[in-house]
Amino acid sequence: ITANANSSVTISCIVDAAKDLAGNNNVAPTALVVKHDNISPTVSITSTFSPGPVVVSPFEIEITFSEKVVDFDYSDLIISNGIASNLTTSDSIYFTVDINPSAVGLVTVDINASAANDLAGNQSVAATQFSITYEGTSTDVTISYTGPDPTNTTPLPIIIAFTESVNGFNTTDFV
Repeated sequence: ITANANSSVTISCIVDAAKDLAGNNNVAPTALVVKHDNISPTVSITSTFSPGPVVVSPFEIEITFSEKVVDFDYSDLIISNGIASNLTTSDSIYFTVDINPSAVGLVTVDINASAANDLAGNQSVAATQFSITYEGTSTDVTISYTGPDPTNTTPLPIIIAFTESVNGFNTTDFV
């Protein structure tokens, strides 16, 4: 029997299709149902911290397969500028893992093709590379007043100092 699609295949035979040596006809057998699966599981890597940058360590990533898989473990994670810990799953589809960045900069996570197998033995496809920038610490800001207090002058002379270069800060950010 050749399965033509990724679906369940039901196999049975008709009543009276065969006779035994005494001439008795066969009865209807219980149908055999086999799930045919020839599709490789896909996998994606995401994080609630995307698109970044991220300042916490470790940060969690989510790994989601399109169906249940086996044989997926730490050795299937290819991490640049980090180390994985706490790989967990409750359903063999959705996994979480903590990434501990090694240094400030770009952190990437890859999962190659054949990293896991579905229950039918089909090997997984490769995931699209996950990348995020790790900054290490939050940007601190200090606001200083340089005039006399109290004062009757305006505008007030203030200095706003950030601990690193910033983008997007403007007068609408004051409260």
